[in-house]
Amino acid sequence: MLLMDQSGHTQHPCTPAGLADLAGVARATMTGLIDTLEKDGLVRREPDTVDRRMMYVRLTPKGREALQELLPEYFQRIAALMRPLSENERRTLVGLLDKIAEQATALGATPGAHPGPAALAGAQ
Repeated sequence: MLLMDQSGHTQHPCTPAGLADLAGVARATMTGLIDTLEKDGLVRREPDTVDRRMMYVRLTPKGREALQELLPEYFQRIAALMRPLSENERRTLVGLLDKIAEQATALGATPGAHPGPAALAGAQ
């Protein structure tokens, strides 16, 4: 989804590191995901035409078709999940999640990383 814009067209290609940052996962995790998606023909890696050390990830036509097929059901499920919440509750939820994300960034937490026992004990 990170490789598509809202109209369903491909955006500018992203680097694996940029995708990891956008997804909030470790770079190694993103590399493994890209490897699998590439093996399945859904994305391809392309070197920069100017700087061959730089690698970009692009959706393939097969990847774009797969997303266009999956996204409607995905959004329907999310809407069904959120249906019991009032508009005010939804805004509150988004605000709370934003606060948590900001705090994780401020603490230098790596998204997706699990805190150690000492960190959990301090939170109690």
